[in-house]
Amino acid sequence: MKIEPADVPDLQGRMREMWRQGYLCDVTLQSCDGQSYPCHRIFLSAFSDSLKSLLGQAFREGQQIQQGEAIEIAATGDAVGAFLCLLYGEAADITVDVAMELLRLAEAYDLKELVAQVESELRASLDVSIALQLLQQIHALGHTDLRHACETEIARNFESCVTMIGFTKLSAPQVARILVRNDLWVTREEIVLQGLFIWIKAGTDRKTHFGTLLQNIDFRSLWTENLKRLVVFAQSMGQDGFELQSSADEALKLLQRNYDHRPYRRCLEDWSPELGSFSRWYSWGIWVAGDWSPGPHRAMQTKSFCSHQGHFYIAGGDLTRWKPSASHGHCLVAKDVGTVERVAISPQGEVYLIMRRNAFPSFRYELWVYDSHETLEQDQPTTVVETDAGSWINDCSCSPDGAFYMLWGNMSSAWDGVTRLSGSNLVPVPVNFPPGFVPDKIFASRGEVLYIAGHTEDENSDSDSSEMYMERLILRVDPGQSEPVVVGQGQGNVPYGLFVTDAGKIYMATHSRIEIFNPGDTTAVRMLDLCVLPMALLVQEEALYVLGISGPVWKFAFPPAIELE
Repeated sequence: MKIEPADVPDLQGRMREMWRQGYLCDVTLQSCDGQSYPCHRIFLSAFSDSLKSLLGQAFREGQQIQQGEAIEIAATGDAVGAFLCLLYGEAADITVDVAMELLRLAEAYDLKELVAQVESELRASLDVSIALQLLQQIHALGHTDLRHACETEIARNFESCVTMIGFTKLSAPQVARILVRNDLWVTREEIVLQGLFIWIKAGTDRKTHFGTLLQNIDFRSLWTENLKRLVVFAQSMGQDGFELQSSADEALKLLQRNYDHRPYRRCLEDWSPELGSFSRWYSWGIWVAGDWSPGPHRAMQTKSFCSHQGHFYIAGGDLTRWKPSASHGHCLVAKDVGTVERVAISPQGEVYLIMRRNAFPSFRYELWVYDSHETLEQDQPTTVVETDAGSWINDCSCSPDGAFYMLWGNMSSAWDGVTRLSGSNLVPVPVNFPPGFVPDKIFASRGEVLYIAGHTEDENSDSDSSEMYMERLILRVDPGQSEPVVVGQGQGNVPYGLFVTDAGKIYMATHSRIEIFNPGDTTAVRMLDLCVLPMALLVQEEALYVLGISGPVWKFAFPPAIELE
């Protein structure tokens, strides 16, 4: 007859209990830091042939055991203790460093199940800090899956990764494997280049890798201003800056040739010649002020806004003042006293409001001037200037020097073209506009230089067509001159907003698009396609602010300047 062996209940548990009691332990494992761990020779030998050979008679360790000597294990006491705990079926609470030692032990003794168990736990607890820590040690192992998991975690969190000391401890090949990934998640390609600079500066011998690693940077995705900075910085580096200057120069030349570009990183879905590459969410901007939609008291489109002393002032039927990112604005001038269409504030604090009285076609405009915010709060204008009925005001602007200008659209009335406020009178400013030119927007810059954006109507086009405005012009009118100079031109929709920096860069808003004109270049460069219809814009504090048609103000931060020192 044949008798089947009975199941021995919890044999591993019984062995673990004897191990904890030190009962019948016949071999001692000693860590590299001198800690000793008695255990059972026959029990460990059953786990793999490698352990069987180590603890058997074939190697020197077997003779050591016969002589009662401890077997040295090339690992710390924490790692050897955890190694035995897991073999005896007991949980071990360990650090990442110990886990890596444990992984090496499991590999060395061919414990495949333990290898898989440790790798699984490492993946489950993986964050960018642990990934950097593992990647520094994993080069000695053949764990390609774990290495890939670490690199993927770093790629997903690259912006925080480059701020950690662990990033600077990676090897050149490891950095290259990360930078070359097109799934690297960043808000700007500048972050990738900045990370490379951080890594290079962390070691005196790393400049030899600089040129090679630069090949993993998508230079055409960088902001134009940063490319220019890189060229200057590369020249100061001598021979070490050759590859950097060459790459930045090539990117700038391609921009000048108007070549389109598809960003290399998947997370950067859009690109413009001015901004470089950016996420599609950038086109939505960040809300900072204004109502999301016009309420019953604002039955018109917003027309203009300005910024003064950290607040936005929005004209759209009434006048509201907003602190950036505040949940509510403060109504300063209500619609029942007149429709506030436009607002401008001088650097000295004088407030100019364009008020519309009555309805079309019998409307008329008034200019209300408040000499201070106190009179504005009290709604007591110090000056009121009336205009002819039927005269149409297209825009207004206050220069940094405090001069106030108004742009009129009805060229057949006494109030035509450009006027300047002098005391309580509007004084005409002579400007010889081109034939057929209709002025839409005005911007008064420093030194009383005026910029006027407008369009030329096509007499053969259908007046109901959205393509009626065939040509746009931006004119510059210098002080004392009546003949304007064309500083920008192109075809498309009517201008909605105009802003000029002190450096002479022109920003113009059209239908759902922001374009720029660089000094000395009359051709528009696409900056940004918007997800909102813009009514006005301004540039300050390294950001573009756009007033949407329904009232909100959206912020579009310019790319950060690369830190090169």
